[in-house]
Amino acid sequence: MLKSIRKGLNSFVVLALMGLLIASFAIWGIGDIFTARGLAVAEVGQSQILATDFLRRFQNRVRALSTQLGGDFDTQQAIAMGLHQAVLAELIQKATLDEEARVLGIRGTDMQVATMIREMDAFEGIFGGFDKGAYESALFRVGLTPQQFENDVRLDIARLQLLRAVDAAVPQPGLYARTIYAFRKEQRRAKVLTIPASSVSGLEVPDEAALMEYHQTNSRYFMTPEYRDISYMVLSPADFAGEMDLSDDELREEYEIRLDQYVTPDLRGVELVTFQEESKARAFATRYAAGEDFALLAEDLTGFTAEELVLGEQSYFDIEEDFSELAAERLFETPLNGVTAPIQTLFGWNIFRVTKILPGSAESFEEVRDALVREVAQERGLDAMYDVSGRVDDEIAGGAPIEDVAEATSVELLRESRVTRSGTDAEGNLVGSLAHQPIFSKAFEVDGFTELELFETADGGFFLVQVNDVFPPRLKPFEEIRDQALTLFYADTRQRIAGENANAALRAAGNGQDFASIAATYGGTVFQTPLLQRDNIRGQSGVSSSVGRLIFSLEKGGVDLERAATGDGYVVVQVTEIIAGDHNQSREELAQLTQAMKEELTDDLMAQYQAAVQRDISLSINQPLIDAMMTPDGLILPASPGAIPLQ
Repeated sequence: MLKSIRKGLNSFVVLALMGLLIASFAIWGIGDIFTARGLAVAEVGQSQILATDFLRRFQNRVRALSTQLGGDFDTQQAIAMGLHQAVLAELIQKATLDEEARVLGIRGTDMQVATMIREMDAFEGIFGGFDKGAYESALFRVGLTPQQFENDVRLDIARLQLLRAVDAAVPQPGLYARTIYAFRKEQRRAKVLTIPASSVSGLEVPDEAALMEYHQTNSRYFMTPEYRDISYMVLSPADFAGEMDLSDDELREEYEIRLDQYVTPDLRGVELVTFQEESKARAFATRYAAGEDFALLAEDLTGFTAEELVLGEQSYFDIEEDFSELAAERLFETPLNGVTAPIQTLFGWNIFRVTKILPGSAESFEEVRDALVREVAQERGLDAMYDVSGRVDDEIAGGAPIEDVAEATSVELLRESRVTRSGTDAEGNLVGSLAHQPIFSKAFEVDGFTELELFETADGGFFLVQVNDVFPPRLKPFEEIRDQALTLFYADTRQRIAGENANAALRAAGNGQDFASIAATYGGTVFQTPLLQRDNIRGQSGVSSSVGRLIFSLEKGGVDLERAATGDGYVVVQVTEIIAGDHNQSREELAQLTQAMKEELTDDLMAQYQAAVQRDISLSINQPLIDAMMTPDGLILPASPGAIPLQ
């Protein structure tokens, strides 16, 4: 919990700086019922959570998730998953801490606020250090004034001071951590007696009556699967792409459109040194011409290291766009290891050094034609498929059965009789193609009364499936499965006898009888386990997790039995050696465990502290206002100048 609170304290800064990546900012919505300015969605003590702040935080979170999910995540999906409630809970949590800080008289000083803001990388200028212009521009993009932002930073500082106080109150769990560490590192050995069911022999052949009774009492083993008759149709991008007939003229036009994919421009490896004064730039050029090292000279005059001078591999367009056309011309006229004369740009006086010359290349139309055919066909096939899927949706909305949908869209209608969930027929053979197997599985999630629905396929296509008939599982006749019943009867009998032998062996071991003599009496094999460690049972060879857990649950000399991990019989174990764990085994692991336990204790204490604070602070939530905002015609956040409403 404490980690999430700490993370939340800085989340405003992170979300506010999303404005550096987004050209403009405004809240979603179409309507203009009323604006959020001046209204509060919640009151915590004497603090208000304004609707404008709530909406801004919510929309920034939506934008961040939309970026992560490739743009497919929208506001309505965010509301459906309760993101607005999560944002409100975070704001209430922060406001609660704000109130506690106010009551205790904790606040961030002007010096602390200034220091924190100056240390934020997002406000760094071209030449390093805090840049007031970058600071004001970033805040402007998200519709904030410096006063608003600085007030939020001041509140963040006060919250951090509260959290540090909680941290300081948590004792170091040294003895507790050492005890837990020693417990986890405890090692043991054990003797194991395996009594496999497969080794049981001499079974009597059951008569028909016994076998028929077994068939009835264990009917679950002899049921047919559920079968269904289905109709389905598939919209595959590959099928539509295969129907594309592209002329040479169309392909050449596409080639021109995609020329950037096939042409690599000339590149230059570039180092750059910049001066604000022309005289210093020319002094640098003079000293460099006299033979001084470029990097050492730049470090001497500017303080930048050799790594900081590297601009990387740049094209003509890159230099022209970032600096000027003149800079690009001069740079690409300069030979390898040469430098340009000082060139003035918006950034000052620049001297470029060419460290690499990488000639460009171009693939001709003929070279890429085959790949271009596949690419264009795939894109147009995808467009065609979506066109058809739209018509399919229209037919479904009109209540058409799948036969009419297929006829109206000219898509092949496929049928399968008596297919299982796994896509096999009554004989166990796969039906259809492997790509169609998910369709058969989906057919068992719907029924004959379910409305048709388009489902997505793994290759980006769609399918419809309709259930025509259902054949429930039934008990197979004894005559059909007699051999199978006999095999299972023998297997169950062997397992039962193995269990009886294992219980007898356990009693003998408990009475002190040697494992070797027990094995001679009841069959089986005896072996000694390697040295097992409690926190690494899975990593030990020859011992299953279930047997390992049994070994660590017994006292030294204790015996017990466990079902074999393979299902073949049982194992009897006896602990023969216990080596206590040593907290000095790994100082690094112990330190990590101690830190983790301290964080858990801190989280628990913080949860109790916050609950106590909330009990003493009044809280009211304006739920009608929140509900009104979370509709397509809800509130509109007053946008910053020039902002474009998010669609």
